Amino acid sequence: MLKIWGRPTSTCTMKVLWTCEEAGLPFQLILASATMGPQGHISRGPPYGVVDTPTYRALNPNGTVPTIDEDGFILWESNTIVRYLARRHAPFLYGNDERTFALASQWMDWETQLVPFLHTLVMEMVRLPPEGRTPAAVLYVEYLSDDSGDEIAERFARLSSIVPGTAIRTHTDPGAMLDAWNLRKAGEPLLHGIPGRRKPVTFVEDNAVPTDRLGEFVRRFREIVASHGTRAAFWAHASVGVLHVRPLLDLRDEDDRARMHSIAIEIADLARSLGGVMSGEHGDGRVRTPLLERFYGSELMSAFQQIKSIFDPAGLLNPGNIVQPRPIESITASTRIRPRKTDVAMPAVETYFEFDNHRGFLGAAELFNGAGVC
Repeated sequence: MLKIWGRPTSTCTMKVLWTCEEAGLPFQLILASATMGPQGHISRGPPYGVVDTPTYRALNPNGTVPTIDEDGFILWESNTIVRYLARRHAPFLYGNDERTFALASQWMDWETQLVPFLHTLVMEMVRLPPEGRTPAAVLYVEYLSDDSGDEIAERFARLSSIVPGTAIRTHTDPGAMLDAWNLRKAGEPLLHGIPGRRKPVTFVEDNAVPTDRLGEFVRRFREIVASHGTRAAFWAHASVGVLHVRPLLDLRDEDDRARMHSIAIEIADLARSLGGVMSGEHGDGRVRTPLLERFYGSELMSAFQQIKSIFDPAGLLNPGNIVQPRPIESITASTRIRPRKTDVAMPAVETYFEFDNHRGFLGAAELFNGAGVC
């Protein structure tokens, strides 16, 4: 396992910890403060101890932190460590493209702008106990019993033993359970209210895979999305292997539309390789029609077409859907923001109130998604 000597309140150490988190890389953090280095920076004293020892000096003659040890390979200087870890363990984060890697590494020179975000991240990862952290994900587990509350309590105890160290809250009071379900109901629509040009897009949101392959599906799904330079919001029904995953993309951007096409193909192939399907709950429709022949093969597609022609010889019901293969580019041919392959004009609007934190009034308007849970 990767060993990291560092001080969690140090921006330099924070950058290394952040990289490990993004790369999904396990590590052991050895709390240590820096001694005086050639640059004159120092942070000596409690509660993290001092690294001015012969053993540590043998690893890092400068006596600074952070320093890493990966199976005997020693490296210090935070920016160098970050670049090494990214190149070795997480090339998917920048698509194995050197220019993307170079651009992505520029942020390391702007430490003062990153301090608040790094501090929050490290507080969550290292310094707070699990029950005090802001959860990155929530899993609802529901138990029912016809006998007594004792059986339910035993099941919750068993669950805690399976995932030790995980923050767990149990709700058995009707009011508390209702609050939990209301949160679950409101959470999905609120995911659409993410600020910025990229929004969660529903085009690979209904895959279903066998539950024993769900963990692998999630990991590989995240790798695919990360390889295209974005991330995704995960939602839905883990107990039956159905996930509604929505990658963040800006459909006004030509490159993001190309990413959408590639992600759609790769996720369809992933679902099939794990014994799953593209549509576990909502149906195929326009957005998955281009992938059906790839998924089912020409023989089954021919059968679909024959059945459709028997019940709808004039082609009046959902014309073009399901049975007529089309190129993958068709999924972005007619969207709300580009109904005729041309961006909708966005007129300047002068308002009394300020909307700077939402990229102006039009940015604020795009946060609205019609769910009525604002």
